[in-house]
Amino acid sequence: MAASEAAREIAAIREKADAEVQAAKRRLGGFVAAIAQLEAENETETVRADDLARPLEEAKAAAHAVAIESTAREASLTATAGQLCEQLAALKDELREAHREAKEATTQLARVNGQLEAMSSQVAEQVW
Repeated sequence: MAASEAAREIAAIREKADAEVQAAKRRLGGFVAAIAQLEAENETETVRADDLARPLEEAKAAAHAVAIESTAREASLTATAGQLCEQLAALKDELREAHREAKEATTQLARVNGQLEAMSSQVAEQVW
């Protein structure tokens, strides 16, 4: 009797252990499925992130190209402005010189006119 009762207890323990093993296997299967689903979602999110990052990288590259072009254009305009300033300074110098020469020519013309008037007066006195 004790042997049959021990056998029943062992059988009950085995059934309980089998049930626990089956439950653990089901949970493990659920965990494996959840991991597979998470891996698939991760792959999907990775592709999505790559798809979102691509236009961003293209926009960054375009902005960088525009910045380089803008810097080059600014340098060119700065050089042109410098050249124009130098030309303007040279033209101002030429204009000052032209004014000085015109003033000198006006002074000489007035002197020559004065001399002509004096000569005309002398000629007129001699003729009369």
